[in-house]
Amino acid sequence: TDEEQTIISLWDVVDELIVKRIPITTDGPIITTNGNSRSAIITNRRVITLDSDANEYKIHQMRGDIMCAASTVSGICGGTSKGVVFIIDQENDNIHEWSSVSSHAVTAITAMEEQPYVISGSNMGDITLWDIQKMDVVGIIHLSNATINHIHFENTFAIVTQHTTVNLLSI
Repeated sequence: TDEEQTIISLWDVVDELIVKRIPITTDGPIITTNGNSRSAIITNRRVITLDSDANEYKIHQMRGDIMCAASTVSGICGGTSKGVVFIIDQENDNIHEWSSVSSHAVTAITAMEEQPYVISGSNMGDITLWDIQKMDVVGIIHLSNATINHIHFENTFAIVTQHTTVNLLSI
């Protein structure tokens, strides 16, 4: 098959020992998140938490491929090729999904530090601010027709990259 076996190794970096190995099968890119207790590996529409339980959550194929992910105060949040934004609620072992009216592929996502919001970018150049507790859009702005490649949030600013352009937005 085209799928390859990959081993995720969780390390105790102080003692330089492997704590746990998680075998996964993948035929696509591997995305990671970081964030204290909310770290995860994402591949093939699967989110695997990197906690002691190593829980696995699956996004339905109709929702598209997972394009990006970020750790938030409320859980692991991500976006798909079909414009769906999701959050993994590890406390209740559930996945919540929603999208905006103009559902374009979500190509970048970042958490707004300790706030219940995420900022996503699309393949059509839109930046969307989401309230992840209400699972709703707060606002959308169109930067240009270029794909949003990366978003970084710091303090009250979002740094957004598109092809050869870097934008600084006040949020």
